[in-house]
Amino acid sequence: MKRCPTPIALLIGSLFVVLLASSLASAQSAKARVTLRDVSLWRNHAVRLSDDGVWYAVRYRPSTSDTIEEETSASEAGPEAPADGDTAADGDSPETGKATVPSPKWSEAERRDIDLYGEDAMTEVLYIRKADGAKEHRVTRGTSPAFSHDSKWIAYSVAPKKKSQSTRGKPEKNEASKSERVVIELLNLGTEEVRRWEIEGESSSVSVRFPKKTQDFVIHSKSGLLLFDLERSAETYIGNVGEYQFSKDSQLLYYTIKTDDRHGNGVYRRDMERGTTRTLVSGPDIFSALALNEGEDALALFRSDPVGEEKKAPKKRLVMISQLADEQPDVVSQSPEEWTGMPEGMVLTPRLDWSQDGTRLFLALKKDKNSSGDDAKEASGSDKQGEEPSESNDAAAAPPETAIVAKAAVDVWHWKDEALQSEQMLRGNRERTFDAVLDTANKTLVQLSDDDLRLRGRTEDDRWAIGADQTPYVSDWDVTRADYYRVDLITGERKLLIKRFVGRVDMFPAGDQALYWRDGHYWVYHFADDTHRNVTNGTSVSFVNAEHDYYGSSPAYGVEGFTSGGGSIILRHRHDLWLQPVDGTPGTCLTQGVGEEKKIRFRLGLPPERRRDDVELEERYVDVSSPLILSGFGSQSKKSGYFLLTGDTIETLLYEPRQIRSLHKAKNADVVTFSEGDFQNCPETYLGDSRFEHSTRLTRTNPHQDDFKWGRRILVDYTNKDGVPLQGILTIPEGYRQGSRLPMIVYSYEKLSDGLHRYSTPRIAGAGTSEAFYVSDDYLYLQPDIHFRLRTSHSDMHECIDEAIQRVVELGYADENRIGYLGHSFGGHAAMFISTQKNRFAAIAGGAGVSNLVQGFNIDIVSDGSNEQDYYITGQGRLTASPADDLGLYLDQSPIFHAKKMDTPLLLYHGTADTVVKWEHSFGFYNILRFLKKPVILLSYRGEGHGLRDFESRKDLQLRLKQFFDHHLKGAPAAAWITDGVSFADRPDAKKKEKPGRTVPPWK
Repeated sequence: MKRCPTPIALLIGSLFVVLLASSLASAQSAKARVTLRDVSLWRNHAVRLSDDGVWYAVRYRPSTSDTIEEETSASEAGPEAPADGDTAADGDSPETGKATVPSPKWSEAERRDIDLYGEDAMTEVLYIRKADGAKEHRVTRGTSPAFSHDSKWIAYSVAPKKKSQSTRGKPEKNEASKSERVVIELLNLGTEEVRRWEIEGESSSVSVRFPKKTQDFVIHSKSGLLLFDLERSAETYIGNVGEYQFSKDSQLLYYTIKTDDRHGNGVYRRDMERGTTRTLVSGPDIFSALALNEGEDALALFRSDPVGEEKKAPKKRLVMISQLADEQPDVVSQSPEEWTGMPEGMVLTPRLDWSQDGTRLFLALKKDKNSSGDDAKEASGSDKQGEEPSESNDAAAAPPETAIVAKAAVDVWHWKDEALQSEQMLRGNRERTFDAVLDTANKTLVQLSDDDLRLRGRTEDDRWAIGADQTPYVSDWDVTRADYYRVDLITGERKLLIKRFVGRVDMFPAGDQALYWRDGHYWVYHFADDTHRNVTNGTSVSFVNAEHDYYGSSPAYGVEGFTSGGGSIILRHRHDLWLQPVDGTPGTCLTQGVGEEKKIRFRLGLPPERRRDDVELEERYVDVSSPLILSGFGSQSKKSGYFLLTGDTIETLLYEPRQIRSLHKAKNADVVTFSEGDFQNCPETYLGDSRFEHSTRLTRTNPHQDDFKWGRRILVDYTNKDGVPLQGILTIPEGYRQGSRLPMIVYSYEKLSDGLHRYSTPRIAGAGTSEAFYVSDDYLYLQPDIHFRLRTSHSDMHECIDEAIQRVVELGYADENRIGYLGHSFGGHAAMFISTQKNRFAAIAGGAGVSNLVQGFNIDIVSDGSNEQDYYITGQGRLTASPADDLGLYLDQSPIFHAKKMDTPLLLYHGTADTVVKWEHSFGFYNILRFLKKPVILLSYRGEGHGLRDFESRKDLQLRLKQFFDHHLKGAPAAAWITDGVSFADRPDAKKKEKPGRTVPPWK
């Protein structure tokens, strides 16, 4: 029988609801908004799992090194800013002993960490934990953890203490005499004993590893090689080790010795089990490029004598040591001068690699800068030094003119140049190498690649290679094309396979076949019988990427993997995976069409390894007869997660409206880690089994976020004028009241809606902004997708942005009189263009945008020395033509030619040293708008590039963007720089003296 509530009970219940609502409102109002000075609080983390899945290591790291220190009133102050100082307890363990934990006497920085994140998630600590929670080790300032293959040990580095704030920037006493020392520790996870080594040198010069199939730990540094026997706790140090290589079973160690006085130099072999060492070859030379053959019965290397002038280009000799198992191995030395086919003017580089059959050596050549070869010919105008130039050599026939040109600071830019002079200048600083193969028995060398043809991969048996020649199709604007050849790795003979090919050729894991995409189909080339086969012609679907919206040939969705034996390939479709036999019979849909039906994009959750050197062949294949874990992403719902494919059945394991990714499986156990989070919850790492059952959260990264106003995201569906369905992300402030119309920032860059559940870490950006600064201050933040037609990309952006805004207004969220736009680079182009059109914005900010497409096509040179013509025709610009072919199109899409119609307050920002979009684009647009008395401001950041890098520049940009939008969208009082500008004479550095001989204008 139900009991009816009494009036008193109802009154008490009502009062409780009122008090609860009041309490919640109070808690809501207590939350702070995210400001620039809060950015340094946010962190990310990294987790490493042992091969047996029993242990894991986690380390938290600041997401940025930016820290803003400024005085604030007590009411404005957020969480305490990080303090710099020596840690009271550094966690350093003795050479042998228990892993230590920080002392209870916390430093200021440690106390702050504990207050913000808790004692079990401090930033300056490496946590090594047992997955069942039974054990934990903490290492203060521990970093770079690596587990042994048997999961019984873990190695890590210990970072040096941070300098205290009082001494920061000042050299310590005798600091100049101190060399950097790298601290390496090794922890036995069973006994909890710790070994500690201090290695002299920089961290980048010290490497650690656990060789496979052995019980050894190796530390290699510039000073030598340290070997630690994990079973016997025995330590061996070998000084002055240059290079080293283990045998496959790791029982034999080959290494070189390199000393300053050259005493003891040589090549040695150590028996790791017996602890004995044998000299294989020695002498006062430099030994390099150790290469052990497949059968491990022969070793090849170079030896050189860098004496006198030869230090500039030491002459190398090839040394081959065979019959390594014998008491007295056979040592043979060859000089390149002995080889037939060694190109004149070439020298050897330190690269060696045996063929699978052990009869040939693959090596690399480079041009000898000190030879009298091509360079000398160009300088002298003759084939041989000392000879008179030929009369047919016109350049050499005019010595006076040559002498004048040689002294002039002039570059000749010719219309027939294969590449711009600017590209040639930059390429000239890069040394090219050329592949070659040496038949060791008959001493015959064959050069395999040259200035035109470059190798793209070898077959597994080292019989053939694929080579590509791009030189017939060099273009400033067209897509990259090449002629592809089969190269005989014995004779060097070339056979044309594919002409004018766009794309790449992929080798099968076993290397006996190659796969390429052409004319809307996949083709397989068989090296053995020299045949091509269209393998997808009989399959019922097209693998053309229907979402590709660039000009030129249409690519495929891509290849996901190869099945065992190479009998089939796994191909991506938009949503599904297809199994395609290489014999051309019809393919079958592995995912049974479920992906297309439910709009879930399926891919392999644990893709195969593809690296050649350190991965066994079977690890590069996919076994479709066994259950496969698939990743899934909802192209419309934006859900993500993992599925299990068993035969014809797809089972949902974990599929949620969150961002679920980064799956990693323990090598020897059914244990996985994965990341899960969304916009409101920082991604955390979880541990479970491959069915994602009984998952445990391992990390606690940014709990302080609860102290700040955040928000939530929703998907907004809309269409462009052609009815193409599109989506956008709308971020709504925390505490939003239904029906309220708020100011809104719109940010766009092609398609962004797939990031609906992506966490947005606050940052002081040098390109664009961080939405947290605005959403926590009660702005809406809209990121709409753009659908591009060819030719009219700027108009397309404007159209899609307008349609997305209209939809948000219809939904009742946005105040259509208080909307601002912000874009950078391609979004900066849109900002400029939209400002000249009838638009819905009260204020627009654009960074590093192109204002004059004609000018950009003609004068832009980017960081690699090339021009930007490909960008405009076949790249992101999508214009499909040059201004010479369609000037009207370029004028129509260029903001600068519509400047007279601009009447929206516009804030431009640009780095003067931008090598992606020239600063002159922003200045030019500003200049004509200024001429027309239009409301424009240009923030010109001297010496900055496409994205601002200097912290003070980034901070300045973000402060000014916020002030600009707060004024125009919220009615905040305008800062003086907005209303009146800033006179150069009023700048603090106005009286700074310029350096003599300056060639860069002061404004840049």
